Formats: sequence, C-alpha cells, structure tokens
Amino acid sequence: MPFVTYSIDRNYFKNFKELKSNDLSNFNIDLSDFNLNQKAILISDSKNDIKQFLGKIINDLSNDSLNNLSLTEKKVLLEDALNNLNQSLEFKTGEKEKSEIPIDFIKDFKNQIDRELKIKILEGNFYPEDFKNSTDEFSIKFLGKLKIFIQSKASSREEKINMVNIYHKELSNYVLPNQDSIFCPSLIDFKNKSFGYILENLRKIEYGVNLLYKWWQKLPENIRPSEFKVLTDIPSCLSKEQKKTITYNEIKLLESKIEELLFYNNKENKIKAKVKIIKQKDMPGHLGWKHKRHWILGKKINQSTKIENINFYAIKSDFGVEIVDENNNSKLNNKMELTVVTNKNISQMRDISNYLIQDAKKREKLP
Repeated sequence: MPFVTYSIDRNYFKNFKELKSNDLSNFNIDLSDFNLNQKAILISDSKNDIKQFLGKIINDLSNDSLNNLSLTEKKVLLEDALNNLNQSLEFKTGEKEKSEIPIDFIKDFKNQIDRELKIKILEGNFYPEDFKNSTDEFSIKFLGKLKIFIQSKASSREEKINMVNIYHKELSNYVLPNQDSIFCPSLIDFKNKSFGYILENLRKIEYGVNLLYKWWQKLPENIRPSEFKVLTDIPSCLSKEQKKTITYNEIKLLESKIEELLFYNNKENKIKAKVKIIKQKDMPGHLGWKHKRHWILGKKINQSTKIENINFYAIKSDFGVEIVDENNNSKLNNKMELTVVTNKNISQMRDISNYLIQDAKKREKLP
C-alpha cells in the first residue's frame, strides 16, 4: 500500500488504434502523479518487455507519414506513456511469479486507477483500519509492498537496498525499565517474571520488532538487506552517574541483552540483527533523539559520502515499533500511525543523514 503496483494488459498497446485518447491521457496523469514521489512500481513480464514493445510501436509510427490527426495525437500520448513507464520503479518477474504478486491495478481499455486508492497512496498516511487491524493484512499489503520495492532496486548496484534502520528513542526504556532489568542475566527471564504495565510495555516492543524482524528474515537472500538495526537511546532508568560513566563494553552488554529478547533465533542467522544504543549527545540535531521514530530503508554509505548524495526511503511511525497489540499479536496496535516521508529537506531527515555519515566514520575507524 505505500506504493501502487501496476501492470499493463499487452493488448492495451497492441490495439493502440482502438485507444481512446482521453483514457490514455488520464492514465498518463495518474502515473505522472505517482512517479513524482516514486510511489509507482511497474510489475513487468521479464520475457515480454512492455516498454520495448511500446517503443517499437512508437518507432513504427514515427516512420509513417501521419496525416491522421487522431494517430498523431495518440503517438504523442504513447510517447508520454513510455516516459511514465520509464520513470516508474520496475520489478521484472516471470509469468508464474507475477501471479503471486499483489498487483493493485492492471490497465486495460475499460478501467482507471481507483480515485480513493490514488489519494491514499499520494497522501501516504496509514492506520490500522487500512489493514482490517490485522498483522497478517499488514504483512501482505504494507510489508509486502516494501519487499517489492526492495526487489525493484535489487538490480542496480547504486540503488540496491542493503540497510534497514528502525529508530525508536523509548525502546530501551520499555525493555530496560528499572535497575532489576539492567542487572538481570537475561531480559527473557526478566520478562517472564514481570507483570502489569512493565510486561505490557515489553510485549509492545517484542511483538512489534518481531513482526518486522520476521519480514526481514523471510526476504530472499539475494535481496535481503545485510543490515537490520534497531536504534534507541540510553535507558532512562540509569542514574546520572551511571549515564556519565557507562563504558563502551557496558553499552555493548546492554545491546546484547536486548538483542536476545527481540531477535528469537539471531545466533543461528548468517546475518545478525543488531541493537544500537546511542547517547543523546551523539545523535545529531539540536534536540538529539526527540521525534526520531522512523524506519529507514536505503544503501549503506561510507565516510566520504556527501549528505546530498544520501538517498533513503523513510516511514515515520508515531509509536516507533509499537505497531502490534500487546495483548494479541495477531492484531495491530489501534494507535498505529505510519506516514511515508517524501520531503527529505526537513530537519529530522537531515539529522538522520548526518547520523549515517557519523556512524560510517566511526565504523571505518574500528579495527
């Protein structure tokens, strides 16, 4: 649902003389609107290239002397259509696999993209009701679309998605709520002994992360991002003195304890999910961690990458990873709000870009 997935009936262009100009014009307008923010993914047949087929039609028309005004108009519209197809993200797949992909719209002579769907995707705001409050529906309609997005980028070395970062400042406060949790050998044991609001908060985090983590794990190996990282602040239960004197190794120990709780079979994974605790002062931005509750999908960068060259797909989650009902992990949290962020020139996006550069520099200094 964060993207419209579409394909085109081959007969639509094959019988172009039967096309109604206003129908093709409206289709072009819709695609252009989606493409402005890269919100359209063309699902194409790898054996029957629709863009190549359309290009041949246009080329044949160019070689004819078009005295027919209707054909001249259609040639211009077909050229616009080819340009729009080229502007869309594209996922090429076989006919068998194509039937298993959720496609929102198959263009033919009789239809247009649903207006409500278009508005929904262009606005980019999503709520539990959009998925019938079901985690299964969410996995198909939202996370499934993110999978197709990753697949559409996989063939490009420059754009391949190899990083998933999930920012949630308060996550550490929920899983490390008190001194008992800090010093317990295992957060799993701590959770099993907990009750009341502490247990509810632990479940909010565990269930939400688990949904995203399982989605990442199930991605095909050839497209699965090599980094799945949850980022959070220093837990507030630490005293001022503890926060001031905490060592690198102590932070790593806390990260490992959280990883054991959130990533159920992490030790067996060839590529391991990570938790990263970041001090307030180390998070770029005047207010550091405040308001950073985003999911970021993009390409890993190195220390020489300039901020203007960083490109990632951003989803703002008002409740971080708290997207699943803590009392029923088959249901979404009824307060879930997700917003696809298309404006990269805002402070939170710049802060995240600066953090990625800062992190790359630190990472490359490590032995």
